[in-house]
Order: sequence, then C-alpha cells, then structure tokens
Amino acid sequence: MRDPGDELDRFENPDLLRLADIAEYRAVVFLGEPGMGKSTLLGDLRDLSEAQGRRTILIDLAEYGNEDRLLGYLRSPEILAAGSTGPAADLLLDGIDVCPLETPRLAALLKKVFRGYPATRDLRVRLACCSAVWPELLERALITHWEAANVIIVEMAPLRRRDVEVAATAEGLVPSAFLAQIEEHHAGVLAARPVTLRLLFGQAKSGHSFPTERTDLYRRGCERLCAEDNPSRRASRRLGHRTPSQRLAIVARIAVVLPTDRKAVWIGSDADLDRTRDCCIDDIVGRERGAVASKRRTALSRQPAYLPPARKV
Repeated sequence: MRDPGDELDRFENPDLLRLADIAEYRAVVFLGEPGMGKSTLLGDLRDLSEAQGRRTILIDLAEYGNEDRLLGYLRSPEILAAGSTGPAADLLLDGIDVCPLETPRLAALLKKVFRGYPATRDLRVRLACCSAVWPELLERALITHWEAANVIIVEMAPLRRRDVEVAATAEGLVPSAFLAQIEEHHAGVLAARPVTLRLLFGQAKSGHSFPTERTDLYRRGCERLCAEDNPSRRASRRLGHRTPSQRLAIVARIAVVLPTDRKAVWIGSDADLDRTRDCCIDDIVGRERGAVASKRRTALSRQPAYLPPARKV
C-alpha cells in the first residue's frame, strides 16, 4: 500500500484531489462502492462546516419514503434563505442509492427542488451515492442549476497506508505487524476498502494468522463485498434475493468472460454502448433464447455494474 499525495502518486493520478480542492464548488457528488466511507465523509464535512459557522443540514435519505415529508424538509426556510436573510448553509444528502423512493423518482423530485434553490455561493450542496446507480438525470439537474463550472463529481479513493495504520492502532493492533501480514499476503486491495479492512481486523484480532492460501483470503474478502453492509437496507430488509455466495458466482462469471480491454458492463441503452470501452450483458450471458437466458439476464441486470467516469478525491 502507498500513500496518495506522494510525488509518484501525483504523477500516476493527476486528477487526485483533496477535500480542500473542492471546498468552493457549489455542488459536489461523492461516488463510491458500498462501504467506502461516503456517510462517514459527509459526517466529517458537517462537523467542518459547523466549525466554520455555516448552518449545516444533513439528511439521510434512507429515512424518507414519503415524498411530501421529504419535500417539506428540502424546502425548509433555512435552506431557501441561505445567503439572503439567513446564514450560509450546506445541504448534505446521504444515501441516494438507499432511499425507499425509487432512484429515478427521487432524482426527478430533487431536480424539481433544486430549481427553487438560490444560485448563490452561500448555499453548497453535497451528495453521496453508490457509483453504479448514480442517476444521470440528477447530474444534469445540478449542472443546469449551478452551471458546469460549479459542479464536480468525484469518486472516493481507496484508503491510504497511513489510514490503515491509524485504524489498526484504534483496533488495538500493532500497525507494523498488521501491515506486514497485508504485504505478505498481497492483500492491499482488501485493506484499501473499509468494509474488507474490518474483515482483516477481525482475522488479526482473533489471534489467527491470515489463511495460508492467498485465494482463501480473497474469496472471503469477495464474499464480504457481496454481502449487504448498509444498516438502512438491512433494517428495511432490502437485502435482495441472492446470498453473498450466489452474487459472487455472478461476479465470477463476469470476471471470466469480460474482455481484458473492457472496463465495465454497460446496462443502459444499446444505442449508447461504447464497445471500445465497455461490453453489454449479452456479451456475458450469451444471446441464447428462452427462459434460461432470460432468467440469467435478469440476475445480472439486478446487479448494476457500470461505473460512470469520475475524478477521485
């Protein structure tokens, strides 16, 4: 594991940004895989904004299944008065992908709400969403209202080595010994994601060494990634119809048949498919006819796989 911010990392990824680099944007979208720390980041931003004397409103969209209730909160006077009769404000919207409202419906609602917001620098909007389900409609709404120069979409970067050291210390582990195990088993990819890092912490704290076979460790890590870790979805029992092992089998098939020069699986309109970069579901399940092929297509369609391009923060 390395620490982004070093000169070599800046050379390899010139788009790497720090929070300070995006502070002045009026609208910022944080994308990332489940368990990458988006909610934690919004909580930190709330504390930072409050320390700067800004009014901060953090809304967990997972708690809103009623449109009228959500609309009433989003149109509160403290937001609409930002920069005019009221103090500067930050609106933080978490959990776009876990809101009980369907994502397209939520996107249309937010588009309508944003039209009524003051286009002022005294109101900043921050949104967090899973990369695979970020709605393009909402992206266009942000750009239309605040203009492209004032909107940025970023993707959460993996944890740095120093982040893992701090977390290991907090877990009561010896950072140097823990990182030595990570390097010995080439498990940096798992340690770089909070959800699988917790798996590694559990293994280390149990007193047992990591599995001798590296494949066993990666299998456990992949199954952990395929499990539903979001508390809101677990509480509402929105866990899907497949077990982590079944999801892993689907992902394994994708990995086997996905051409090495393709970056993602496109699940949008065939007319917009860029075959120089992506492949489609038919490339994975084949073009067989009949109930079996249809069932397999449905299984894959329920697992969004396309990641929109985004800069990293």
